[in-house]
Amino acid sequence: MVRSGVVVLVSRGLFYEGNLTMQYPTVSVNGVSVRIDEEGRYNLNDLHTAAVANGEATESQRPSVFLRSAQIKRFVKALEAKAQKSALETNQPLRVIKGGDEPGVWGVELLAIRYAAWIKPEFEIEVYDVSEQSSVLG
Repeated sequence: MVRSGVVVLVSRGLFYEGNLTMQYPTVSVNGVSVRIDEEGRYNLNDLHTAAVANGEATESQRPSVFLRSAQIKRFVKALEAKAQKSALETNQPLRVIKGGDEPGVWGVELLAIRYAAWIKPEFEIEVYDVSEQSSVLG
């Protein structure tokens, strides 16, 4: 976490605020760096890039299409309701940033795994394995 342009070391990386470029900690999925924000949300656009790079997804499987599904909308609402009940969890399970320097779709680990499953079961296993490894190492 950073305040007023100060750099703070977080367990997995550095975050910059203000005029400095943000650098996110990453995990590697299919050789592609997937960013994780300061709240632990995975960048679903990066996951899509990793799936496309490995031939596991098409352009029609972008996060924006995934989020339009009625079933996924219900899933996100359930995640939000659970987060509101927990005093320890203050971050939202889904964050969509349109425009600016850091656009993208960011989702908690469970939503990232759900997105990976929507793309392809084999990709879900890969993302799950990576998240498990990063949990053990982090």
